[in-house]
Amino acid sequence: MKRPPTGNEPVSPSGGTTPQQRKDAKREAAENAKSATSEKLDWLDALCIDPRLRPSDFKVAFKLIQFRNAQTGICNPSYETIADETGLKPETVRACVKQLSNRGWIAVKRPNRSKPNVYRFLLDHVNGMLDRRIMLREAREEERKERATQTALQAFDRDRENGVSLLDRDENDGRLCELRNGEHVSDHLLIGAGNKWSH
Repeated sequence: MKRPPTGNEPVSPSGGTTPQQRKDAKREAAENAKSATSEKLDWLDALCIDPRLRPSDFKVAFKLIQFRNAQTGICNPSYETIADETGLKPETVRACVKQLSNRGWIAVKRPNRSKPNVYRFLLDHVNGMLDRRIMLREAREEERKERATQTALQAFDRDRENGVSLLDRDENDGRLCELRNGEHVSDHLLIGAGNKWSH
């Protein structure tokens, strides 16, 4: 026996869902799938940055996330299945799973000895690893700037020794400028390596 409508939800004349309800459910499912895909990619991206992991650990992690159920967020392939999918030996897969668990990327639970592990994916390290990548890039950029400045200073020192020009600081505002024969000849600022100047 069908339940009578409560009045809160529109019901089609046949008693099923309305076209709008079906459309809303389809849109929600598509959004959930898109979100799950984005989460997978962020997790893999962050895991790839972790210097503590080996290439084989990443292969196992990559395959595990491919098995993940979008609704439940878990998966349960056997060691043998993962080995078949990655070309690794089952004992290597077992060691990789342990490493991923120890490093905080997955949580592993085994319901009983007759069933394979159940894997849950942890997101605690994602932001930290992505921040680490940004910090490494910024440090490299600072090193490049420092090297460029040192190269420019060395070039000016060579010019000074040859009596051409040298780099000095303007007494008024402290900006770097060109000094020739003891006098400031420009208020150009050094912006890069070598002899590149900008007004």
